[in-house]
Amino acid sequence: MGVASYGPDFRQTTGATFRLVVDVGSWDDSVAMNSPGQSGNPDSEHYSDLFATWAADGSFPLLYSREQVEKHTARTITLRPPAPATAQDPNGR
Repeated sequence: MGVASYGPDFRQTTGATFRLVVDVGSWDDSVAMNSPGQSGNPDSEHYSDLFATWAADGSFPLLYSREQVEKHTARTITLRPPAPATAQDPNGR
């Protein structure tokens, strides 16, 4: 845990791909990085979209306020549980 190696210019050369810098005085100024992307699904457009930014020591905004989150939301997904199954007669009727 927390193991990383650094080059002579203090650039990380190996180690964790997730980075987080939280500004507790101004939450919406926080930043993060998760490489290669934000999805574990190889079919997703976000599967590797952060790799180049990660390799360049970049980051993305880690927004906290509702105003900033809503302003930068590209898509909303609503998850709903399935309707309860109806009880079936033990004889299959």
